[in-house]
Amino acid sequence: MVTRSSRLRSQLGLRLTTSALGAPLVLVGSLLGCTTQAPPPSTPQARTPTPGTVTRNNPAGDAESPVDAALTRLIEEPIGEKADRFRTYRPLFPDANNWKRVRFWGYPSRAGFRYGKDNYAVSVLIYEEADNDDPNACLTAFAKRALNTARLFDVKLGDIERLERPHLRGIEAVDMDALIADELRVFEQRQARRKQGRERLVAMLERGKRAEAARKKAEETREAAKADESTVETEKKKAKPPERRRRFGLSWLRDRLRHHDVQTEAMEKRKDDKHPVDHATTARAIKARGLSTMPVLLTSGGFETLSNRDRYLAAIVAHPSWPGSCLVQGIAVKVGTDEALAKKALDRWLEKAAPKSRWRWQLREQPTYDTR
Repeated sequence: MVTRSSRLRSQLGLRLTTSALGAPLVLVGSLLGCTTQAPPPSTPQARTPTPGTVTRNNPAGDAESPVDAALTRLIEEPIGEKADRFRTYRPLFPDANNWKRVRFWGYPSRAGFRYGKDNYAVSVLIYEEADNDDPNACLTAFAKRALNTARLFDVKLGDIERLERPHLRGIEAVDMDALIADELRVFEQRQARRKQGRERLVAMLERGKRAEAARKKAEETREAAKADESTVETEKKKAKPPERRRRFGLSWLRDRLRHHDVQTEAMEKRKDDKHPVDHATTARAIKARGLSTMPVLLTSGGFETLSNRDRYLAAIVAHPSWPGSCLVQGIAVKVGTDEALAKKALDRWLEKAAPKSRWRWQLREQPTYDTR
């Protein structure tokens, strides 16, 4: 008789290679022990693809050891930003351009990502409402649900390690109403200073116009006097008074006034916006609130079916989030011929990428709990 568990395992095994359905399970579950003997670690040559063969679907290119080649890129390539479908959260990944946003069938999430068509690494982002929004409580609640899912599919769990990492605070830590009010006060003060500056520019321009008119009139007088030779000879004998050098010419003053009015108009448009807070102001407000804590769960092992015997190292982290919500992210990296490469790739994400992932600074209110 075919049991329910065996049917589920069979379905999962068929879909794991063509979709990211198995990713949420791999993030927290593992089968202890591998029935096959581990191959020897790959050489650097086997991990190096031919230039030009690396693509988004296959970041390993034509390398002889594709898993190790993909892990090498996760260890060495620069870290960059991705975005969820709603353009609200920006998780960071190594070699970010080769991560693709995907959907996990049957597992609604804020966002899902995979590294390569063969799932060299997968990541899922869960954002939901919570009664207890403490990151540790969020991580515990998500882990319990994941364990129940793992039991449903007869996934045996390996040892789980719990630790913490510092995390940069984001826009969720800022009181936007107070920040906007402060920015508006600063804005009004700047506008008052700009008004005074314009008045000074106008006064300088008027004085310049009067001086220019007087100079032209004097030139006309001198030209008329040149007709009288006696007057000319008399002027030569007189010492010519030095001309006063003007600091600012009329053309410079006119250009400065036009530039000033353009800037003032831009500021007025900004004042009409709903949230006149720029990135620099937001960054200073966030920095003043210091670091937060990111709890982490680590596990190891692999998910094994009749058609799939890949092994993974996985981690789950709870990011700081808005009040009354939880933001949890899981990631799993495939193990190739050398588990040390997978560990380095996972550690790099935990140390360099996850602590800097953040909500977009352009957000001015808490996002809704949309999933896909």
